[in-house]
Amino acid sequence: MSQPFSRAYCIPEAAQEDSSRMRHRLGRFASDFKETHVIVARIERETGARVPVIGGYSLDSFFRKAALRDVLDGITHVYQALLQEADKRGRYPSDAYTLRQAAREWRDFVARVLAEEHTTYEVDSDCNVRYAVDEAYALNRKATLNGLDAARWASVKGEFERAFDAMDGTEQDTNAAIRAIAAAVVEACGKIVIGNGASRFGSSEIQKYLSPLVRAMYASDNVAADASQQIVGSLSDWTNATHQYRHGQGVGVEVTAPVSLAVQMLTSGAAFIRWMIEIDTARQPA
Repeated sequence: MSQPFSRAYCIPEAAQEDSSRMRHRLGRFASDFKETHVIVARIERETGARVPVIGGYSLDSFFRKAALRDVLDGITHVYQALLQEADKRGRYPSDAYTLRQAAREWRDFVARVLAEEHTTYEVDSDCNVRYAVDEAYALNRKATLNGLDAARWASVKGEFERAFDAMDGTEQDTNAAIRAIAAAVVEACGKIVIGNGASRFGSSEIQKYLSPLVRAMYASDNVAADASQQIVGSLSDWTNATHQYRHGQGVGVEVTAPVSLAVQMLTSGAAFIRWMIEIDTARQPA
């Protein structure tokens, strides 16, 4: 399960008013929970933040006034605290059901608030808050992961998940994200070209080994075959571009990749991986 996270700088300056509304809405909803002590205990234990006491613990005040990183982490901990308490009350089915329903309602409410207030966050099915760029970014991530379920792609999937997790982490590590997505693409391409004459994989191997395989795949369609070679060329260029953040910088110097560039590299890398899966599937015996 991914960890809670937050980064105040992920919300653009123009969206600060939306952030305030987000905080108010979350706090108002959370203030109605009856399991306040359980929720507070988890938030304080896991984040180190203090929940204000105003005649009693005030989750409303916490969500309105706490540091943004603690607010976003707190979203996840509210959900997890409710489920944990439901498990403890397993001998009382009606109580457990009510708590699990409350957890689901919280998750769904948070998802709606984050979208309606135009933040750069989203929640997954476990109410983990993660970095959201746009719908295309999210769909790319999900579609590629779905294609990597087979055991054959386990190593690729591991690197791919590390790439996106690096963008979700408490400290957004764009260089680590680029290194991981590059490793995932190398692994995916290696499944196809290694064993066909290549013992390693890089931009030169793309042209030498992958190019003819792709041309053969589209042999019955000259236009597609020619177009595919241009895409192979872009993959070669993309691979060379990732080297700038893998091992292309000067000794003792590390320049951090801009978030926008990391997003572009992850999105393109995901598309290349899905193409490699399609090529590999086409080459397998019927």
